[in-house]
Amino acid sequence: MITNSVGGSIQGIEAEVNKLTIGPGDVILLCSNGMTSMLPDAPIAEVLRAEPDPAAACRRLIDEANAAGGRDNVTGIVARIEAAPGPRTV
Repeated sequence: MITNSVGGSIQGIEAEVNKLTIGPGDVILLCSNGMTSMLPDAPIAEVLRAEPDPAAACRRLIDEANAAGGRDNVTGIVARIEAAPGPRTV
């Protein structure tokens, strides 16, 4: 989760870096707070589990966030890890 925003000045802004292990079957969602402020984690996870197509899952999440009020810009990227030689840390 990216929790810091960049304003007009880059002074004092530090990137927060975290590592996680990913492997086949994992789904990664990168989204703006416009999505997470409108949809709780459980419904987001439900859509990501239910929809195998990343583009369709992303579109559905954006539509649901907008339907819930869409008070801010709603942006998202969904990636599904299909195959890998083994777990990777990214």
